[in-house]
Amino acid sequence: MTTVAIADGGTAAEEIQSDPCFTIEIECEDATRRRYRFEPRQERPGWWRSVDEWTGTSWECHDRECVRSVSLTVDGGSII
Repeated sequence: MTTVAIADGGTAAEEIQSDPCFTIEIECEDATRRRYRFEPRQERPGWWRSVDEWTGTSWECHDRECVRSVSLTVDGGSII
C-alpha cells in the first residue's frame, strides 16, 4: 500500500503492485505545458525520467534518460 500526496494538501491511499510511477505537470509563464514522468525501469534497477510537452492535441516526448534513484518529498515528508 502506498500513500500519495494530493495537490490540495490531502492524501490518498491506493494499493500499487509494483514501484509507483508518478508525473509532475506544470504550466509555464508562456502557457507552455510540460510534464515530468518517472517510471521504474523493468529490465534494470533505476527509473526512466521523461520530459513531455503538450502540442495542443497530445503529449510529445522531448527528452528521456535513465536515473539511478528518485526521491519525492512534499512539505518535508518523503513520498518515495
